[in-house]
Amino acid sequence: DLDKLVEMSVFLVERLAKSRRLAILCRYSMGANRVPREATKKVYWRVVDALFELLGRLRQAGASNPLTLVLILPTEIVPKPLTPVLQWAEEKNCFVTCKPMGSETLKEYIALTLAVPSTAVPEALNDYIDALAAGNPTYVAEILLELLKEGAIKMLEDSPRRCMIVTEEGQDPMARLETVTIASWVHTTMVGGSMS
Repeated sequence: DLDKLVEMSVFLVERLAKSRRLAILCRYSMGANRVPREATKKVYWRVVDALFELLGRLRQAGASNPLTLVLILPTEIVPKPLTPVLQWAEEKNCFVTCKPMGSETLKEYIALTLAVPSTAVPEALNDYIDALAAGNPTYVAEILLELLKEGAIKMLEDSPRRCMIVTEEGQDPMARLETVTIASWVHTTMVGGSMS
């Protein structure tokens, strides 16, 4: 039962918070398609609200900054009107909204992840990842890892180091990337209707 699970989790956090400072990251994640979106949101906000209540109790008991609560969630699940925890965060100027990476920032991030100059990132790779990752850095890293594992891209240790899309002779690089079977990527938050 959800209430018992939340109660037990809060109890354990409270015990830890009495002996040390804690930072708790509450990252919203839809999970697989088997869990309805509304149920996932309900669980997320139930846990967040319980932790925020705990933070209030700890402060009333005289603890100074016993708990840092970090929420990571898509803007579409931010409730209107704001919940008490979000109102508090907004009042304290702790409410940060992030936007997806643009194409140029994405290219720099790919280059940084692959440890190559941004000029060594093929345009087709940048365009492919841009379309697939929707500006989410977690997805970018996962896509690169999967493309490397599958052999769709490889690193060349030339000077300077560079990335190459592995194609057959005369094959268009974007056409090669589009042959990748994304559904076979089992260790990713992008498959199975998942969202991170």
